[in-house]
Amino acid sequence: MDLLKLESLTGDGVISRLLYREEVTSTNDMIMEIARQGYPEKALALCEIQTAGRGRKGRHWESPAGSGIWMSLLLHPQRKGLLLSSITLLAALAITRSINEELLEMGLADSSQTLRNNTDTKSSSSSILNAQIKWPNDVIVGSKKVCGILTEMISDGTNNNIIVGIGINVNQTAFPEELLEKGISLAMATGRQWNRESLVVRVIKHLVLLEDEFENVGDLSPFLEEYNSLLISKDKEVVLTADNIDFPDNPYTARGITKTGALIVEDKMGKSHDISFGEVSVRGLLGYV
Repeated sequence: MDLLKLESLTGDGVISRLLYREEVTSTNDMIMEIARQGYPEKALALCEIQTAGRGRKGRHWESPAGSGIWMSLLLHPQRKGLLLSSITLLAALAITRSINEELLEMGLADSSQTLRNNTDTKSSSSSILNAQIKWPNDVIVGSKKVCGILTEMISDGTNNNIIVGIGINVNQTAFPEELLEKGISLAMATGRQWNRESLVVRVIKHLVLLEDEFENVGDLSPFLEEYNSLLISKDKEVVLTADNIDFPDNPYTARGITKTGALIVEDKMGKSHDISFGEVSVRGLLGYV
């Protein structure tokens, strides 16, 4: 990672501190060190290799060297009663925006098509591609996952320290067999190598701006239209699963999210239900999406 190309983040005041290590257990662990020491400003941690990268439900996150973006952003929201899931949804929106901007500049998307559902997973420079969101914390290109988000909080009862961990598959050319069904990299999806530093800068700038607006408004209402237009399952049938919870009306139809970040699903009788973040997983009828 060329840190000189990331200097604009501190130079423009987007963040106050940039941390980098070649190899760490995870960037969330790395940024947690300064959060516990009471660091009061926004900070970003990056690495080349994570030896114990983790995702939702404690799953292992594959983090090979030199090919992806493994980073964590430290935020300090001041609003009481903060829903951690709201920050995760904002991160997904920031990442999706950033990827679509890069695709547009590459000529692989256009303004009339970046918000359309696209399930073509072929690596073709002539294909129109767009990034979409799989609620609550995955970013999808085509029908496969390019990014996961793990958001954690450290609170002393007075101050919130939010750590947003982001893993983006950027320039990998292959995946372990067990990940082939649902994983892909941006390079594999587009047939081109990506500039990791450029994508880092875009994502962090978008996320900081989104979080600032969220702080001012107090909920996700300013982002609902954009988020729902990018939701890959919107108006499609989905299957809900969770440990120790029965969903007898599967499949449901996803209708979007609420201003608190809950997923709105409609059962076969047309009744709407708000599904909170928790440990609920959402899958398409035929697989991952």
